[in-house]
Amino acid sequence: MLAGISVDYVVRLEQGRGPHPSEQVVASLCRALRLETEERDLVFRLAGLEPPRAGLIDLHVRPGVLRLLDRFTDLPTMLLSAKGDVLAWNAASCALHGDWTTLAPERRNHARQAFLPDPSEPARTPAGGPRRSGSPRG
Repeated sequence: MLAGISVDYVVRLEQGRGPHPSEQVVASLCRALRLETEERDLVFRLAGLEPPRAGLIDLHVRPGVLRLLDRFTDLPTMLLSAKGDVLAWNAASCALHGDWTTLAPERRNHARQAFLPDPSEPARTPAGGPRRSGSPRG
């Protein structure tokens, strides 16, 4: 339950009957078991996966998540990385927080903008449409 994975799926994995677990599933199990770094790395290797390297934060936004953002038409939603980088947002979020496309991608950090705004940058004004930092629009 702590890993957010069904008991049936975990039992199938333990018995070797389930599909090859994804990196996210293995990471969730390791967090739920509160494994130390060496133990976590061993579990990843046993699952046939490369252990996560220290200091790296995944900035990839899956298409399914972007579709979900599109559906939240009346709910301001933004997706942040573990360090607060704004990775994706919807139109309602732009209306509330301002248009993130006016900032350079390296400046799109929620905490940075709250505490260290750059006065030389244009003010962010509301704009429409879902956005993500890697898109041509933003």
